[in-house]
Amino acid sequence: MDFLPPSDRWLRIIAVEGMDDAGQSAVDAAHHLVEAWDLRPAEDLLTDGYYDYTLVRPRLRRSGMSAEVEWPCIETYTGTVPGTPINVIVMIGPEPTFYWADAFEVLLDGARSGDRVVLISGAAAAVSHRRPLPVAVTSEQSDIVSAYDGVESAYGEGTAGLLEIFAVMLAEQRIPAVTLTVSVPGYVAGTTSPKAILSLLGAFEDLTGFVVPQHDLVEDARAWEFGVEEFVEANPDLQDHVEHLESVAETSELPEAKGEAIAREFERYLQHRRRDGS
Repeated sequence: MDFLPPSDRWLRIIAVEGMDDAGQSAVDAAHHLVEAWDLRPAEDLLTDGYYDYTLVRPRLRRSGMSAEVEWPCIETYTGTVPGTPINVIVMIGPEPTFYWADAFEVLLDGARSGDRVVLISGAAAAVSHRRPLPVAVTSEQSDIVSAYDGVESAYGEGTAGLLEIFAVMLAEQRIPAVTLTVSVPGYVAGTTSPKAILSLLGAFEDLTGFVVPQHDLVEDARAWEFGVEEFVEANPDLQDHVEHLESVAETSELPEAKGEAIAREFERYLQHRRRDGS
């Protein structure tokens, strides 16, 4: 897939801390893109009136005898994707407490139908750390679902986070948008998950056609799996739960789905080998 804007428009990527960031996967994946593409810091947005500071706390930084308060905000980073003319802006920060409709107007100011928006999120789910962590690729826009293989219609109902609301508002304004949501094992959703970050980046590569440098993520993901396995083995009840998740996944996974997943992973491996010149 090549879910990309023309060279005179923008690829806009949004990830927020909070309900849509299980395993810190979404925000960390977005930071990985910023680092991999050497994007430069731009304007801080939602700097006043959007946060309840008793829920989203300011941070205190010290340097020598001086102190600085960092107030909650959405940080933005801009540049071009290396080796391409594609303009990109990445927006990262805490989910605002108030005025989501106003926040949409601020964060998507200037967005047009020629832009492409990727919303990155993570959700706690009944999945096992021993298996590939699935990424749902969805859109609220039927024309996007029809035009791009692998993009499915959004299906969630009930309590919603900021990105779910943004997806609906983007559809209303006919700005093409896709949401990537990685499933993070619920029993470790409160800790950083390099494996979930790697899954999100893989889905992002499939969506855009880019090859994103992985840096140390593969080794970090293996170390995470090893650490979680030790944690599970030390807890008999949790071990039973994971074994149940394994058995459910084994019986519900279609053989053709396994084959497609293996083929995608192998193609991604070859792309990274070609990029690294090995």
